Amino acid sequence: MLTEKYNPNDRFEYVYSQGGNYDKVLVLKDKMTGVHYLVASSGDGGMGITPLLNTDGTVFTTEIEETW
Repeated sequence: MLTEKYNPNDRFEYVYSQGGNYDKVLVLKDKMTGVHYLVASSGDGGMGITPLLNTDGTVFTTEIEETW
């Protein structure tokens, strides 16, 4: 649930980045839910995002901060 303390600039944090200006892969963490996302973009304008999964198929999460 969103509250008055919600700041869209602070919700996601970079965990990992690979690639150059045109082709890039990022891993972002949603600090509200702890879910990690893989974001892939290409220089031709294509882009995709998907949650990272554990080997058993469940969504990969880490602990969240108490402020959320």
